Amino acid sequence: MIHLLDAANDTLKKVQNIADKSLDEMQMYLEQCKTDLNSHIDICKQKLDDHTAKCTTDIDEHAIETLESTYEQSSKGISYFVFAVSSLLITPNAYFG
Repeated sequence: MIHLLDAANDTLKKVQNIADKSLDEMQMYLEQCKTDLNSHIDICKQKLDDHTAKCTTDIDEHAIETLESTYEQSSKGISYFVFAVSSLLITPNAYFG
């Protein structure tokens, strides 16, 4: 009976040893996964920052182009208005009968 218990104890020690090794391997794998995930997160953050900077630049450039275009159109409109008003001042009878 004692030999049977000793054999069972030895088997349990072997199983415990295997379980401990498996646990150590799983912890190492988990740490590697965390490292890989953090690296991937850093890469994604950098790509997002780069993309955000590009979009901000594109929006700024578009806003400047729109402002310049609007200014040019306004200038043309004002030029026409000044021409029309000056024409009225020069020949008022031509427009008012």
